[in-house]
Amino acid sequence: MFFAALLGSRSCRADVAVDSREITPEIKNPVNRFLIWAYQPFVNFVLRFRWFTLIVGALLVVWVFFPWRLVVTERLQKWGASSLCRI
Repeated sequence: MFFAALLGSRSCRADVAVDSREITPEIKNPVNRFLIWAYQPFVNFVLRFRWFTLIVGALLVVWVFFPWRLVVTERLQKWGASSLCRI
């Protein structure tokens, strides 16, 4: 444990030394600019239509959960178990 603490303290000091330079703004990085350009319409849509997004998300959860539950029930019956705890 002593060696792990020693190693952790040394790597922390190295991180501080590396990160002491000035942080460049996101807008100057071309990869960040592309990603912002790509996801900004989705963020704007979600913020504008909050209730629609919540309803669609809830419907997706229901749409995935109920078929999954049926598949698990069929497999449990096939294995002869009545719950996941008895497998």
